[in-house]
Amino acid sequence: MPPIATTHNIVALADRDSTTSSSVIQRDFTSALPYDIVSTIFSHVTKSDCLKCMSVSRKWLSHVPQYTSDLWQEVTISSLEALNNDLLMRCLGPHLKKLRLRRLNESEIGMVIHGLVQKSRCDSIRSVGN
Repeated sequence: MPPIATTHNIVALADRDSTTSSSVIQRDFTSALPYDIVSTIFSHVTKSDCLKCMSVSRKWLSHVPQYTSDLWQEVTISSLEALNNDLLMRCLGPHLKKLRLRRLNESEIGMVIHGLVQKSRCDSIRSVGN
C-alpha cells in the first residue's frame, strides 16, 4: 500500500525534484494528475501548509489557490497585517463566505473588509462576526 500523501511529503518531493540534475525529467504531480485528484490531495492540508506549498515554485504559487478554495471559505483575521500577506490574499476570493474579525476596532474592521474586496475580490461574504 502506498504511503498517505501529507503536506510534508508533497513539499519534500517538490524540493527534491527542484534539486535533481537536469538530465532527469522533472514531473510536477499537479500537472501529471487530473484536477479532481490534485484537489482531493490539497483538501487535506491546513491553511498554514497551503501557504507553505505556495512557496515551492511559481507554478504552485499560481495553482495552489485554485485547488484549495474550499479551505478558504472561513477565515479569521486579527490584524491589519493580514492585508499585507500576498500569499493569503491570493488564496482568498469570491469563495470566502464567513469572516471572523478579532481584536480589531471599527476603523480597522472597515479597512480589512475594504481591503479584502479590493485585493481579493471577496464580494460574496455572507457572515461577519468575531
